[in-house]
Parts: sequence; C-alpha cells; structure tokens
Amino acid sequence: MNVPVDIDVYPDDNLASIKVRIAAKRKSLPNYIWYPTFDMREAKQNGKLTLQIVDLLRMIANKNKYEKLSDILTPEVNNLITENHLNKIEDVAKPFIYFRIRLNASSPIAQNDYGLLEDEVKVGFNLPSSENLFRSYKIEFKPAREDFIRKIRRDVKRNNLENEENIQKFTEEEKIPCIPYLPFEGENINFTIVTDITNVTIEAVFDRLVLTSECPFVRLGKYYKILKDFELKSLPFFEDLHKAEEILKSTESILQETIEIFLFHERIYLKIENNNLIIRIKINERAANLTKDGIIQAIKLLFPTMPFDIVSETEHLAVGDYLIPQQTLIPEIFSHLVMNTRHFSKYMYIDESSLATKTKEGIYTFYTARSTGDKVSLVLTPRTVQLYDNVIRGKDKRQFPMGSPYINIRIKAKNIESILEFQKYFCRALSIYNNESPTLIAFYKKFIPTFSTQTPQKEMEKEKQKPLTKQLKDIFTKTYNRTCSKQKQVQLINYDEAVDLLPLNKAIRFPDNDEEGRYYKCIDENLFPGLQEITGSKYPIVPCCYETERHGFEMMSLKESRECLNAPDHRARQTAILTTKTSVSYDNFGLLKPFENMHYIFHLNAKKDHHFLRLGMDRTKLSFLQCIIEAIRIIIYPFKGGKTCKLRFDELTEEVNRIANSKHVYTGKQNFYNKTIDEMRLEMTNENNYFSPEKYTDILESAYDCKIFVFSPDELKIPGHVENYIINKAFRNKKTVFILEHRGTSGENLIYPQCELIVQSHVSDKGALTQKWFEMDEDPVVPMIFNLFDYIRSSFSVKKKVIYYEFEDVVKNNISGQFYNSYGKTSAIILDFHKDQNLNGLPKLLLYTENPIPPMAVGQEHNYNEKITFEQIKKFLSIFPEVKVQLNSNEMISMVKVTSTLNNTYYIPVEPNGEEDKLIPLQLKEITTFSLPKGISEFMKFNFNKRVAAYLGEYAKYLLAVWASEKNLPYIADKDIIQFVDSKIRLDPSYEYKDFPSQFGVVTEGFVQDGNIIVNSEELLTRLVYYLRLEKDRIASYTEIKIIPVTYADILDFRTYQNQIMLEGGTLVMKYISNSDSTYQLTDKILAVLLKPYIFQNDLLDPNPYLAINVETADEALSIMSSWKRDKVMSKNSEIMELDPSFYEFVNVRQINYISGSDNECKILNYVNEDEEQNFTALLRI
Repeated sequence: MNVPVDIDVYPDDNLASIKVRIAAKRKSLPNYIWYPTFDMREAKQNGKLTLQIVDLLRMIANKNKYEKLSDILTPEVNNLITENHLNKIEDVAKPFIYFRIRLNASSPIAQNDYGLLEDEVKVGFNLPSSENLFRSYKIEFKPAREDFIRKIRRDVKRNNLENEENIQKFTEEEKIPCIPYLPFEGENINFTIVTDITNVTIEAVFDRLVLTSECPFVRLGKYYKILKDFELKSLPFFEDLHKAEEILKSTESILQETIEIFLFHERIYLKIENNNLIIRIKINERAANLTKDGIIQAIKLLFPTMPFDIVSETEHLAVGDYLIPQQTLIPEIFSHLVMNTRHFSKYMYIDESSLATKTKEGIYTFYTARSTGDKVSLVLTPRTVQLYDNVIRGKDKRQFPMGSPYINIRIKAKNIESILEFQKYFCRALSIYNNESPTLIAFYKKFIPTFSTQTPQKEMEKEKQKPLTKQLKDIFTKTYNRTCSKQKQVQLINYDEAVDLLPLNKAIRFPDNDEEGRYYKCIDENLFPGLQEITGSKYPIVPCCYETERHGFEMMSLKESRECLNAPDHRARQTAILTTKTSVSYDNFGLLKPFENMHYIFHLNAKKDHHFLRLGMDRTKLSFLQCIIEAIRIIIYPFKGGKTCKLRFDELTEEVNRIANSKHVYTGKQNFYNKTIDEMRLEMTNENNYFSPEKYTDILESAYDCKIFVFSPDELKIPGHVENYIINKAFRNKKTVFILEHRGTSGENLIYPQCELIVQSHVSDKGALTQKWFEMDEDPVVPMIFNLFDYIRSSFSVKKKVIYYEFEDVVKNNISGQFYNSYGKTSAIILDFHKDQNLNGLPKLLLYTENPIPPMAVGQEHNYNEKITFEQIKKFLSIFPEVKVQLNSNEMISMVKVTSTLNNTYYIPVEPNGEEDKLIPLQLKEITTFSLPKGISEFMKFNFNKRVAAYLGEYAKYLLAVWASEKNLPYIADKDIIQFVDSKIRLDPSYEYKDFPSQFGVVTEGFVQDGNIIVNSEELLTRLVYYLRLEKDRIASYTEIKIIPVTYADILDFRTYQNQIMLEGGTLVMKYISNSDSTYQLTDKILAVLLKPYIFQNDLLDPNPYLAINVETADEALSIMSSWKRDKVMSKNSEIMELDPSFYEFVNVRQINYISGSDNECKILNYVNEDEEQNFTALLRI
C-alpha cells in the first residue's frame, strides 16, 4: 500500500508544491496523495526527499491487486479521504466501479458484476441499500465512466504542467538576488509542545524542577518555589500586590493540576494530558532576547534530572518584527507593483485605507503563505537612522549608518514557518522593486512633477550634544557648573557604548531606576565617574568625574558621608531640642512628638516628669549598629567611640566584621531564610549596603545580649521573616533598646534611612541623658511594647498563635549544632554531652523539634552520622525531672517522642535492637532502618526514610490488591499475605533505594524490580508483613487507583535545592515579598476598609490605645475576644473575669456613644459602613 517516492526539493518549496510534485511523479492527482510529516528544513538543505506515500488513485485503478473495496479501505486511506476532503461516492466509490467494469455494459455478466460491486461499495461506506449510484445502469454507466477517465487524464496533465511551472518559477526565483535582512525577532509567540515525559504525576514534575535566573518563580497549587535573592516585585505579576494576593489565593485550588512557570517574566503552563507532559507557551521573545528554540532550551534547563524531547509542536500565534537595513520603500511605487506585477499580486495585497490617510506611518499589507494558505498581516514602515533610535538599539552600527534608510516590518502570523517563508519571498521581491522603481518614478513624474522620491541616503553628521544643564535642567541645575568643573563633567551616552565602559568603572548609570536611569561617561577619558552633591536638583547628588575610582567609604555615603567626612572633630551640642521630623545630628536631641503614632505609645508610659527624646547618630549606613553600641557600651561592651565621624565609622566597620565572623551570625538565619551563612556574612560586610534593622536585629540581639525594638514613623517593625517570627523567652528579661528608623523630611533627601536612639530624659534637663536602655521590671514602657509586639506577631501567624520558646537546662547547656528548615527556623538540634559528667560517654544526640524554634548562636550542621540505641536513650531520659515518652507510630522509622515539663516536644531517631518493648510498653506498628550513602545527614535520612515508608507501604498494598484480584479472592486472609510475600517480595540486603515511582504499575528503579518489591533487611520485611495485616481490609479499592496517594503529602516530601526556597500558601509568598513589611496604623477613627489589625486611640473612649480588628457581626467580635482570653493575651486579671465587653456606638471621631456592658480590657464598637450595613470592631486594650 505504501510506496516509496524520490523527488527534488527547492528552497522555495512548500507542502502544497511537494504534493503536486509527488502526484506528477506518480501520474496521479494531489488530492489522492497522502504522505507522512517530515522536516522541511532538512529536506531543503539536502535538496532531496524520500517518502513512503499512499496513492489512492493508483490503488483504485489497480484492479488486479485490489479486487475488493475492503482491501483499500484501511485506516490510513480513511484518514486520507477525510484530510483531503474527498467525496466518498463521487471520488472513491464510483471510480472503484469504473475501473472494474470492462465488458459491454449491456451484457448480463457486466450487469451482475456491477450489482455485486455496488453492494460491496454500499457496505464499505455504510450507504443505505436504497442508494442508487447511477440512475440507470444501461443509460448512464458507460458515458459516466468515459467522462471520469477523460477528467482524470485532463487533471493529471494540468497537475504535471503546474509542477513544471513551479520548478521553473522556483529556479527563476533562486536567480533573483536576495536583499539582506536581519533575523525575525518574536515579540509574542504562542505554541504548545507535547513532550515524551510519560507515566509521571504533575507533583513529580514540580519536584524535579530546578529554578534558574531566567525562571525565578513557579507554583503548583499551594506550593511555591522562589529563587534565592530574586526580587519578586520585579515580576509584572506582582506589580499590584493586593491584586496578586487575591489571584494567588483564588487560583491555588484551580492550579492543583497545573504548574505555572514565570520564565523571562512571562507565564508558561505545564500539565499532564493523555499521560504526556504538555507545555503551553505564550511569551515575549523580544523581552527575553531569545528565539523560540532558545525558549524551549531554557525550559529544558529547568529539568536537569528529567531530560525530555518534543513529540509534537503546535503553533497558535507569532508576532514580532524584523529589519531590512539600507533599504527604503515609496508607498505609491510599492502599491503599483503589488497591484500590477505578477510576482507581487499573486501572494500580496494592500489595505488601501492605509494610503488614504496621513496618520498611519506604515504600509498595511497582507501575504498569503504558499505552504499553508494562512494569511500573514504586515506593516511595512520606511525609516531613517536617527541619533537616538530605539528601533535599532543594540544592532550593528555598521549596518545602520547615521541617516541611512531602513525598513521596519511588523508581522503577525499563525506560525513561524509562514514568517520565514515571507522573509525569503520578500527579500527577492525587494530586488524586483529596486529594479522597477526608477522606471516607475520617472513615469509618475511625467504627470506629477512634485512626486516625492525616497529619503536621501547621505549620512547625517552626528549631532553635537548640548550641555547637560540645557538637556536635563531638572537634574543638572545651574549650580552644576560651580560644583563640578567643566573638565570633570560627564556626557550622555547610549546603552551600547555604556556596556563596554561599565566593567571598567568608566561609565555610570544615574539614577539607578528603570524610569529615568541614563548612562554617563566622563568627557575626559582619563577620569572616573562618581557622584557629587548639588542644590536645587530633583536629586541631592548628580554624576561628576574624579581622578581616581570611587569606592569604599567615599562611594557608599554620598551626601551623608560627605557631611560626615567634613564634620569637625568636636561637634558643638545644640542649644535646643529639635522639634521637627528632621533627622537629628550626632549627639543631639529631638522630640518624639512630631511622630504622632510613636508619641502616643511612649507618652502614656513615661515616668513622672519625664519624656522620650531622639538621640542622633552619624549619618552613615551603620547608624543602626551605632544606636545599639551607644546604648549599652558602658555596661556591656567596651567601645572607644572616636572623636570624629570618620573614626567612629571605621570603628563600627571593624565591629561589623567581628560579629560577621562570630557564632552570633547563625542567629540571623530567620531574617536571612533565603541565604546561606556564607552569603549572610558576605552581605553583612559589604560596605555598600545599608545595615538594615530588618536583617540584622536578631544577630545584634545575640551579640549584645539585649532586646531591640525598631519603630518606623507609623509602626513597630518586625524583622524580616516568613512563617511565624519566633524569639527566645529569655529576651523578655534582657535590657531593652528602642530605636526609630526614618528618612527625615522631604527636604533632606536622605538616600537611605537614619536610625536614632529613643531615650528617656527629665523634662527640666533640656535633653540631659538619663536613660538609654530599659528593663521589664522597672520601666512600664517595656511590658507595653512587648504586648504590642506580641499582638502584631500573632497577626502574622498563619496557623497558630506565636509563642516564645524556652529550653530545658539539659538541652540549653549542651547544644552544639543545629539544622535549619526552608524558613530559616531551627528544626533539629545536636546535643554534645562531653562536658556533662552524668552523660559523658553518650554519642552526640539528634533531636527533632515538633515546632520550629528560633535559630541559636551555634554552628550549622550539615552531616550527622551518630547512632544511638534505646539503652542510651534511657540514660539520657533519666536526667529529666519529668518526661512523657512514647514511640512514634505513624512512620516506618524508629522515633522516640519526648515531651518535657516545658511542653517542648522532641523526636529522637534511634537504632532498633529488638528491645523496644522494654523501654516503652506500646504495640509497635512499624520500625525499620535503611542503608543510605555515607555522608548523608541524619536530618536528610529522616526525610528520606519517611518517604520510603510511605511509598513502600502504599505500593505493597497496591500489589496485594492486584494479586488478590487476579486470584479472585473474596477476602484477604493472613495465609494469603504470606503467599503474596513469597511471590511478590524479594530480600536483597545490598539494595539501595534511589527513586520513587509516582504511579502504580510503573517500572522504576526505586524499589520495584520485575514486578517484585525489594526490601533490604529482615526487620523491614517483618514490619511490612505486620503492616499489610493491619491494612488488609482497606485495600480492595487499590486496584482502581493509578497515582500513589502519598506521593507528595506535604511540603517536606519535595526535594530541597540550595539556590531556592519553597513555601506553602499564597499568604507566605506575600509575606516573603513584603518581607513582613506591614504598616500598623494608629488612628482615632474606624478604618472600615482595613482587613488587618490596626491601633485605635480616641480620647472619647479613653486615653488608652487599643488593638482593633474589623468584623461583620458581634458574634465574630465575641469569638475573637474569647480567643484572646483562651490564648492568654489579655492581662492576668482578665483570666478570672467573665467575658463581658462594653458596647459603644461609633458615629464619628467626635461622637462615641456608650450602649451597655462593664468597663474592661475588651470593647466592641458598632458603626454603619458606606453600604449602610451594620459592622463591628473588636478592641483590646494594649
């Protein structure tokens, strides 16, 4: 049926011309030809093509080989009939009969043969028996047959002629020179690819996906992967954070079966369809600066452990541009050729409305693709190269000389193939245009003397740049010439020139933002660009040049450090306290009152005849550290304190380096959850970075043994974190330091925030310092701030109320190492007892904490391979005063669960020795150990064994269910399990578990070979048999399940990668983005539209501040108050009080009416919102 055919292939061939040539070679017709798909590019490169084709016409005519219609109507032929739109009766059934009736039509034999054939045709095509293929056999059969034969011969002859014309045209077109053009640059491309990845779940695909710089963010349902150090706000998706949060939450359930990838800032979707991984791509190629093949390659790089090939590809849309340098078009001449020249008019036509208006710059044209017949829309725009020409930005300047013409072609098609075909066609069409245009221009000028010709080709001279004070008056003011001499001034350059100069520090980008950022270089090439203070400009500094490179202290501080460098050795103290929001200079004071929110908080807790002030620090990037040292150096830390700003800065820099290389840096992991310890040290010691409280509060608290609270003008700030922010309970009893971080007034133009120490002074001392730190038992402001801090932390909590953490002495005194989870919290600790006489001799002990704990000032563990037995566990537990102990019965891992009197819960992995029951009188469900490669940490073993337990148990139940089904067992007895184990489970002590399947019945190297489960120990086999006995009555439905149900039960089941973090839930993603930067406003009115907590204070109610939460009903308000009482966030007195809040009606800020209830810590405000609906606000006194 399939016959081979060899044909020549020409560069301008298409699918239609290929089919014409095959039909001509076979002396057949194109609509009767079928051939398989092939690589057109490869065929054109080779110039030859060999295909196995189906020629239906020849099969119909060959009566000797195909006697019956059933011999012809194969699935391939039926597909051919459908794809080529053949009529079953006229194009197939009747021709089949024609070629098989050769006798005189009037003979009985011929009539009988015809009748048989007609019946066969009706059966073959499911035609009704009443269907007549001919009205009269005797009258119409013979002429109809003759007409068909004549028509076939005529059509074959025409097809041969068309093939000859095609070959002649292709060879002639090849002789036409092609005008050089640049490659097509796709802007929007939309296509779907089917990969050869099969038998896999979407979770397994997500698990193996490794992020790159091009793909920094992916998600699957409620699980998110984020590349470390990537600023998610730069993605267009997160421009509107409120909208992004709503989308994340609303689509988590929708995207449970779809992976959403952000590649080159565009979204790509991965899904499992028909057991194949499908990738749907719609991307801006120009923004990514990649070709279509580059995009596919970028996707492949995301799966280093799961390489794939493309099975099929379907394009839906391609939009972009390409350029033709040093070429122009006159619209009227081009239109004339399109309408009157065969080479143009056969494939192109013009939207003539574009010629009837002057507002449209380009020529709107359409091209009909020869290969597919699809319409390609075009906009041809003649241009001239200008000095700042964004269209040719990044292109070779030798191809685009100044003032030369070029054509910009905007193109839109269904696929790339149509665009590439048009490019090859149009480059030759332009040659024809260039040959014909002089004659046509002369012809038009005979009748229209003023007819305009193409743009002059002479190169324009490069414009002389105007001074910056005239080009950018709002930045480079008139004072620029005075502050930066003419010899040291800079000049504007384009990006292409800057690329080569930036690595040499010979160019600078200013300001460093996408909206207004420009590139500058020094006019004198021997100088280096830097920054210089200026007045009257929209920026406090502007570029200027220097004889040496700018670095270190000079480059990092700009206006502030310049002031610091020029400050006198002994700064005179102000005679009066500063009363505005202006930042306070070093060793001077300012009132807290201009910052109203903070003033309320501190004023209510000031000692009698005292007030709180701001103590100024040096204007450097280390003002936060300077505040801490200024507060506690006299008592805790001996610090010299240089006489000049520069000396103080150098001393602070040394202190930063000391802390960065100390054990205290490990406590900052909660703030640096997305960085390694080495990366933390590197960023901490980078002198160009602002030393931010958001990042370094935890480290400094550990280094100086104090508690630090940092305020912005509007809020009490929480250090950077995701998930819950946890602190050690011991900090409640430490010395407490208060700091204000702000940016001063708008007139100051501070480049980075300034930190000031909050101190308390007697009102009559005019700023004389009385107190720089505060203590819980002596200063009422400390417990109040702690309470406020706890309320805000609770509002950040996702699943439960945030707690303080407190260690037992035996744990606290012996910690030697810790393991971090992906949120930067400590999830496991190492205890070393070599200093403890009672426990000396015990190996190092690994404890998993039930809940994450705050990082500690001990080293980070990566590998732990100690073994501990139940006997050693007994010795360890003996030193606890009281302890609850049980064996974990949820996993196939030996774990001892220990709950202490402090309600801390630890899990200790142990080595089974057969004496477990002597330790704990509990029936064991599953216990096993596994052999893993050396060097793998106990923490990694725990997660690995946990997954092995889940996979092994589920797969064993599946195989047992299938085995029982094949044997038609009405139920599974214990003897059946023994028989199943003998036939389907194999013992191999040397076997190592490598990977896990995601689907039942799929061949894998994980722990199934030849349909048998491999176990690597007798102990494991015993526990597995016991587990099957427990589960035997619940596995009947497993024969219907395809996907292993416990493949990815929670976030810990996914792989971890060093360059990325993984989060669960859109709420954590948004907190990751904002880095817990949430504003808690203090207000005297109800903020009805605010969903998060805020601080309410109105003297009509009482002078105290309240934590406020908006709700819809009074029952919701009472429910919140009950949780406050239950969680003990209210005062001790409230524990014995009945919950009886007072009700008030809030009319406006000047009218609050009492309704009912007793006066206590809790109040409920009733108000009417903008929709005239009754709403409520729950209040808790702070």
